[in-house]
Amino acid sequence: MSAERREHRRFKLNVPVEIYPEGHETPFRGATTDLSLGGCYVESESPFPENSGIVLCLKVDEIEVHAEGMVRVMHPGFGMGIEFASRTQEQRDQVGTFIGSLTSRPGVVPQLTISPRALTAANDHGATESPSAADSEDSLLELLRHHEALSQEEFLQELRGQRSSEEVASS
Repeated sequence: MSAERREHRRFKLNVPVEIYPEGHETPFRGATTDLSLGGCYVESESPFPENSGIVLCLKVDEIEVHAEGMVRVMHPGFGMGIEFASRTQEQRDQVGTFIGSLTSRPGVVPQLTISPRALTAANDHGATESPSAADSEDSLLELLRHHEALSQEEFLQELRGQRSSEEVASS
């Protein structure tokens, strides 16, 4: 995979996020630290429980994008890994627009919010109908999907390791 293509697949960033737990009007603060076409990791002292359906809302100037997802991994007091729903082409396009609007406007600070939402699909164990070839190339998504065998420290170490290897590969 070329460095250019990889650059479009995985991003290290620090985007502030407001997290609105159910029943709370005041948001908790956090930061999106990793982003790929398949998911993201959000550092927050108040993450949602695993398997929670969520909706992310990104606003940048006149652009507003909504992307559904599911919390795949939750680290109490530290953060959560979210897999984006990508069952349909429309959902995949929304995630692409979401990433494009974050990366195409350097210097602009987006507004990012996360709220709980039940996913409409009956599949409680995944946010995709079937893995695609692109999914298998998404190291962040693979880490989110296979976190059960890792302790929180091992997971976070692997996440940091992926960031470092992506930085080297895209240089």
